[in-house]
Amino acid sequence: MKIITLLSVAAIVACSSFVSAGDIIDLTKKSANDSITIANNFKVNANNRAEKDSGYAKGE
Repeated sequence: MKIITLLSVAAIVACSSFVSAGDIIDLTKKSANDSITIANNFKVNANNRAEKDSGYAKGE
């Protein structure tokens, strides 16, 4: 009986939700793109730091 009640509540919440599947997909894509951008920035910063450190090692 509890399972049926929980499923009913879940169905009501799902039907009354204002967030559509398309919105969730769009937010997921945006989040993924933001994560890629952040990762690329870290990569650029790491490469810049490596170049700077190698310059110090060479005595430049």
